[in-house]
Amino acid sequence: MQAAMKYAWFIIIGSVFVNNLILVRFLGICTLFCPGAKLKEFLKISITLMAVMIASSWLGWIAYYGILKPLNLIFLKLPVFVLLTAVLVQAAVFFFRKKMPGLHVLLGGYLLLFTAHCAVLGIILLAIEQNLDFLQTTAFTLGSGLGGLLVMLVFSAIRESVKFAPVPRAFKGYAIDFVALSLMSLAFLGFIGFLGIF
Repeated sequence: MQAAMKYAWFIIIGSVFVNNLILVRFLGICTLFCPGAKLKEFLKISITLMAVMIASSWLGWIAYYGILKPLNLIFLKLPVFVLLTAVLVQAAVFFFRKKMPGLHVLLGGYLLLFTAHCAVLGIILLAIEQNLDFLQTTAFTLGSGLGGLLVMLVFSAIRESVKFAPVPRAFKGYAIDFVALSLMSLAFLGFIGFLGIF
């Protein structure tokens, strides 16, 4: 059990820094380009996205290894994962609206956006493709969510500082955002070989 926990920590650290979902796998980039999004919005988006990713990866793992694989219905994994995510998000919206209206207002429309979010679906497919067990899938999803949170916070700070920088007219708007994102991606490549384990 101790070795499994140590391996889970390696998966979390690796998915935050080395195999970052946004900067290396390019899943979830759309959340970075929310118009007018500031640090507070990015924080809400990333925490909500992480919760949806963890819950949907659990459901996806159970559905794949509990139903699809034993019945030899692996070819149905994509529609099943999309359906599970949609049902999960709709159930969460209904629950929050009825039982926790304050949280529903706080999250706004972010929860509904994650019904068909590429990172939510991608995390399930990547975990299945890598043959991760339940603990490893949880660690991979948690690490990917934390990595997304890190990228969103850093990108938010960069976006705020670029507002006051003398940016040429050709690079204003999304162009400078993509340049900043590509430089962040190159910086995260420096974590390859981190501690000699990745």
